[in-house]
Amino acid sequence: MTARSIGTATISFGLVSIPTKLYTTNETGGDIHFNMLHDADSARLKQQYICTQCNEIVDREHTVKGYEHAKGQYVVFTVEELKALDAVATQAIAIEEFVPATAVDPLWVDKSYYLGPTRG
Repeated sequence: MTARSIGTATISFGLVSIPTKLYTTNETGGDIHFNMLHDADSARLKQQYICTQCNEIVDREHTVKGYEHAKGQYVVFTVEELKALDAVATQAIAIEEFVPATAVDPLWVDKSYYLGPTRG
């Protein structure tokens, strides 16, 4: 089975631009995903949010996002604040400089990718 690209990007350095396709190093073509079903009638189940303090079911419109900065202490973010944090997506890979592989601690490498050629 041939590898399937997960995206495209353009590598640029100086005045040179090279269109590429991005491949993950550990993609498995046979991933199986399951849904949770009710055993009585095989209907799909929905997820519920339950408050850990008052033990009540909370509707999605009454939820907010927060970051736990200390045990049990959260900083709550508004929708506007979260939108401001979003990085601007780009299809460009800009090469700033080259460093020896030994200069990069393996702990900083979360996942490896391959780049392959594409049209252009």
